[in-house]
Amino acid sequence: MNLPLHAVRPVPMLRRPSFGRHAWPATSADARRRRLGLALLLVTALGIVCSATARAAIVSGRLGTGRPGAPALRVYAWSRSANRLYSLASGTAVRYRLELPAGHYWLFAGLEGSGASPIYGAYTEYVGCVRRAAPAAAEATPGADCSNHTLAEVTVAGRDLAAIDLTDWALPDETASALDNLLGRPPGDPYDESGRAAPKFSEYPARAGVAGGAAREPGGEKAADREALSGALGSPPNFAGRLSLVPVGCTASCSGVALIDHASGAVRYPSALNPLPEPPPCEARATLQYRRDSRLLIVRSATPKGARGTATLTYYTVEGDTPELRVVASRLQGETAGGRCAAPLAALGTGRR
Repeated sequence: MNLPLHAVRPVPMLRRPSFGRHAWPATSADARRRRLGLALLLVTALGIVCSATARAAIVSGRLGTGRPGAPALRVYAWSRSANRLYSLASGTAVRYRLELPAGHYWLFAGLEGSGASPIYGAYTEYVGCVRRAAPAAAEATPGADCSNHTLAEVTVAGRDLAAIDLTDWALPDETASALDNLLGRPPGDPYDESGRAAPKFSEYPARAGVAGGAAREPGGEKAADREALSGALGSPPNFAGRLSLVPVGCTASCSGVALIDHASGAVRYPSALNPLPEPPPCEARATLQYRRDSRLLIVRSATPKGARGTATLTYYTVEGDTPELRVVASRLQGETAGGRCAAPLAALGTGRR
């Protein structure tokens, strides 16, 4: 249909509004580009978070000789980055798997249980050398001199590590002494009949843990200890299923240990631990060994004057609902090799993996 010209009205032009100094709002293409940029930033941020989370890894390998029937072992990983010890009870298994955060580690194993022989199998330069020298190795090095038993440093950085075999049981004396010191053992402690007959954690299992809810406030504590004991009560028990051993002060020049019951909140100060006994030579304080799944407490302290040895081990069990500490055994530990203290861990040479 044709319309006369006078019937056609012109369409008014849209005028761009004035925003003064401000720019004209983004076009649809600009908006898409901005959304794409935000999406890329989000993906990058998620990648960084995932990468940081993934830096922990599984470290695994063989234990001992790799034969069934071997004694129960405990695997240890000493973080040289964080100065922290991780451990795993492997039982009689011939292999281990241990998840570790990122860092640099020494890995070793020792016989499980109090009184066990203080000998260690570790991942060393020797282990890696023997594996590389094997005919089946991808990069075999026949005729290699595999006489270096120095601890090899293992770096955990996001990828699982296999073949970290703890099979070198011929560690140098200075390395074994440093590992003794790390675990609270005297260097060169002999494996004798008294050690083999000593009480073991597994012989004194903990009773049922906290039931029906834990106490919220400690009771019977000294005013100066309230903060430390309240903090302990807010954490899981660390001894005998439902108890916690908490370091406290006794005077300006001594220290002690409080025993708190997570079920009732009751606090006790065992006389055997308040004050703590005099420490052995080369050590800053008496050492307490205990576990959440056992009622056994081992206190390592100085020997009486005139006695042979460098330390006394006193074995206590916690009994009754009160609860009370009861002595079940005591023995002396041997002298340090040559009367010297253990070499500090930082002083030991190490290889790298």
